[in-house]
Amino acid sequence: MAQQKAKPKELKNIGYEMFIGALSILSILNMVLVIIIRQDQNLQLVVQIMNAIFMPIFLTDFFYRLFTAESKSGYFFRNFG
Repeated sequence: MAQQKAKPKELKNIGYEMFIGALSILSILNMVLVIIIRQDQNLQLVVQIMNAIFMPIFLTDFFYRLFTAESKSGYFFRNFG
């Protein structure tokens, strides 16, 4: 019987991980837009709204991972929570 590799316990469902990964990339691109685009007020507003949407999602993800971790202090201090 083939042995399955044990996935790290902090990893969640693959769909969830891909969603958070894609959101992270969008957030980084959004931060680049904040730095590059300073003239267009309408675009600045869109970027700020996107940041306001991303922030609670990432905060919720952080608390979800923290509360489902085996060792909360280990996750927070040693696993770069």
